[in-house]
Amino acid sequence: MVETPVLLLRKSGGSAFWATGEREMTLRLILLIAAAGAAGAVGRYLLGGWTYRLLGDSFPYGTLAVNMLGCFLLGTVQQLGQQTDLLTQETRVAIAIGLLGALTTYSTFGYETFRLVEDGRWQPALANIAAHLLLGLFAIWLGITLVRAGMGGG
Repeated sequence: MVETPVLLLRKSGGSAFWATGEREMTLRLILLIAAAGAAGAVGRYLLGGWTYRLLGDSFPYGTLAVNMLGCFLLGTVQQLGQQTDLLTQETRVAIAIGLLGALTTYSTFGYETFRLVEDGRWQPALANIAAHLLLGLFAIWLGITLVRAGMGGG
């Protein structure tokens, strides 16, 4: 057994947290995370590209779209994990770390915002920051709320 940080998705008491405990990283879990990560990376590429083709590249719409989808899905997965046994711990970790870790991108958000500032485009830069923060929180709330409503958990 090795000391490994593990993302714990608790059923009671709230949100996810990282903990260090005696956990053995199984090859199965690593492969699940890798496969989910591959799917998330491809999803990011396809959704981001589609969004830019649809809305243009005057604003980082593609990055905003993948990050908001990731927020919504993480809120949904978290709430499902807290309220039901529909997803195993292994599946939730693969989704949260693999799929959503590869789908979403804080670094691209930061880079695109920096480039807007560097180009003197302060209004779109501030709009990008506000959109990621406010829409991200809204997307997480929406995912949690939809699962609660669908499961009758208020």
